[in-house]
Amino acid sequence: MSKTFALRCESCAAPLKSEKHPLICIFCGAENWGKDSFSFSEQRAIANLRLLHGAEITFNATIGCGNYGSTEELFTCGLITPSLAIAAGAPKMQNEAGLFCNGNNKSLAGYNFQLTIFPGLISKQAHFTALALASSEIHKRQVWNFYLDETGLIRFSKNPDALPSETSEIFDVNFEQSLC
Repeated sequence: MSKTFALRCESCAAPLKSEKHPLICIFCGAENWGKDSFSFSEQRAIANLRLLHGAEITFNATIGCGNYGSTEELFTCGLITPSLAIAAGAPKMQNEAGLFCNGNNKSLAGYNFQLTIFPGLISKQAHFTALALASSEIHKRQVWNFYLDETGLIRFSKNPDALPSETSEIFDVNFEQSLC
């Protein structure tokens, strides 16, 4: 008979019960990898960057009319969760669905997010960048920082003191190969 693991979700603290790895939280859907060499915090940072990318692409194609949205605009439209809006520095506000952002800049799974929008001009298309930066609470564990732009490619820096950029190493090699 296989052993059943009983742990708590690192994202929402709900009890986890599973015989397989990764442990999936029934409450929030987060994957909990436990002792994997790539930490849960880093996995959540990547998942949240992908969520930001999807929100930006949706905003750009709909109400943005070709421009990307700020953290406040994405939250107001309901394209990102309150916890992600808080980690991205949104001020105290309420969105159209009645959800609240308390504006306290609390990190999400050990990461803070920086979203920078570059509006479109006559000679230049709009673009955005998003950074997932290890917060001071996990910074000492040698975690990675991540970068994302409108291309959807995630780039990284293994040095927690270095900011990744559009020239940093690509994290998702399979995605890059699918573009060729």
